[in-house]
Amino acid sequence: MYLKNSGIACLFVLLSGCGMTGDQVVSEIYGDSGEDGQLYQHLSELQFKLELLTQQAHCSSDFECRTIGVGTKPCGGSRYYFAYSASSSDVTEITSVAREYDITDNKLDHRIERADRCVTGVDLGASCRNQLCVLKY
Repeated sequence: MYLKNSGIACLFVLLSGCGMTGDQVVSEIYGDSGEDGQLYQHLSELQFKLELLTQQAHCSSDFECRTIGVGTKPCGGSRYYFAYSASSSDVTEITSVAREYDITDNKLDHRIERADRCVTGVDLGASCRNQLCVLKY
């Protein structure tokens, strides 16, 4: 293991001396992962967008609160859940972003092997606390 890491370090130094960037060196050693990197970046952006869309989920009762799951865990269930208000959130936009997240996540799942622990994602629902919809834990 030590020899392998030393060899990679030496290759990194040699290739970086040829005017290559760190990303190019990693790509040279491990293969082109540019598309995966773009997919991960897109997932991060979509998750941030969902957080923004759901953070102002105003409510007056639990009845208004809903959840939406995104991503898929290997053993079933969603990777993440977001609470939103059926009365004050833009449900159409939230659904659209969640669908795009799922499509992007599936592209990665089919291309790489996930190392997630086998824990089923469970939707515990949402409730209205301090006039905001929040996930139940």
